[in-house]
Amino acid sequence: MQNLYYKQALDLYEQLGDRGSVADIALNLGVSMVLQNELDEGYTYYQKALQTYEALNDSDRIASVYTNLGHYMVKVKEFDKAFDYFNMGITIFKSLDKKSGLIQAYTGMGDLYAAMDERRKAVEMYQKCEHVNKEVGLLDTQGENLFSLYEAYKALGDMESALRVFEQHQVIKDSIFNLDQFDKILELENKYMLQKSKNQITELKAKNRLYIIFSLSVAFFVVCGGVFLFFYSRNRGMREKQRLLRLEQKVLRTQMNPHFIFNSLSAIQCYILENKVMDAVDFLADFASLMRMVLLYSQEEYITLAQEREILDFYIDLQNKRFGDKVKYEIIVDEELDRSNIMIPPMLAQPFIENSFEHGELCKRDDGKILVSFKKKGKSLSYVIEDNGVGIYSKRKEDATVTSKKHKSLALKITKERLKLINNNHMGNRVALLVEDRVKYGKSGTRVEFTIPLRELN
Repeated sequence: MQNLYYKQALDLYEQLGDRGSVADIALNLGVSMVLQNELDEGYTYYQKALQTYEALNDSDRIASVYTNLGHYMVKVKEFDKAFDYFNMGITIFKSLDKKSGLIQAYTGMGDLYAAMDERRKAVEMYQKCEHVNKEVGLLDTQGENLFSLYEAYKALGDMESALRVFEQHQVIKDSIFNLDQFDKILELENKYMLQKSKNQITELKAKNRLYIIFSLSVAFFVVCGGVFLFFYSRNRGMREKQRLLRLEQKVLRTQMNPHFIFNSLSAIQCYILENKVMDAVDFLADFASLMRMVLLYSQEEYITLAQEREILDFYIDLQNKRFGDKVKYEIIVDEELDRSNIMIPPMLAQPFIENSFEHGELCKRDDGKILVSFKKKGKSLSYVIEDNGVGIYSKRKEDATVTSKKHKSLALKITKERLKLINNNHMGNRVALLVEDRVKYGKSGTRVEFTIPLRELN
């Protein structure tokens, strides 16, 4: 039934002349057919997707097709062709610096060597995959890769290495389990706190109101006095660390707010209800990767430019999918900048990109666009986010709801708090923020610019 819907959609997009969607659906059909062992038909759709992506000059998707064709050739035991396809995919992914694609291609190459019983070469490929994955942090993929590496070592008779890798696999497996358990604990804790609050309200109503208010007031001042004396007695460095921790928690909640999470889960639900299984799987995988990166990077004071670009790609792409891919976006990195060496504070742009989607009315335009750019400006890095929405001073903004205004002001306030903390910790290397309406340039929309002193990893 799923393949039938794919084919109907393919016919429709071919009639509309939407070649990008034709290629995407052909690729999904190929994957689905191969998984169902309808190999010849799956191969035909792979070829159709490849030809269309080549016509569109979409290097990223071409490399993805090469990787899938490599897996197909392993399945039909055409090992020489599989080797060529995997190598072509690896070459393109390296040129694009797309680590998630490299991980899939290296894994496929390892599976190829394992199928050819060339276990040492399989080990080499799995090790390359593991090296790249350490930078990305995809725990599920890392666990699968480590298990494949374990089986390769075991087949070679290297039981010491096999045991070591298997122990690493178990650690990753436990980490994934712990993340799941953490989510369950949070859910139970929230339910407990909600029930506790209801009980407290009932108790307060049953008691004398004035007595309770007086008692709570006394307790409040006593506690506040004790807390004040406690923090006053601590040194300034400890106070700053505590403040940083609270601020990081605020930033994490603001960057991945419940509104975005709810909308993302609703989008997945819609895919499932419409029987778009592969779309739902792709969306869920990207969403999970984004959440892991947010949890990882929000703990770091600085991350590399490559890591920042990767999380921007995931975040903007997911936001855009929610709105039917109506908004065009582009991320430009100056060729003079070393992506793997330049360090910047993580996820500064996220609140402003969210405002572009949620409040900039980009999806109501036929030409909605977001441009993110990183450029070298003397000894500083210019980090710019621009959209062509309604702008911050437009009359249409006056009709915005109180909730949206509060959210935008909160996002800007927390961003300014982050910058103040960063600037206090790094005197002489201040990060500047400029938010302006593009009406002053004769254009519509909003422009946000961070000016960040150049900071290198080495």
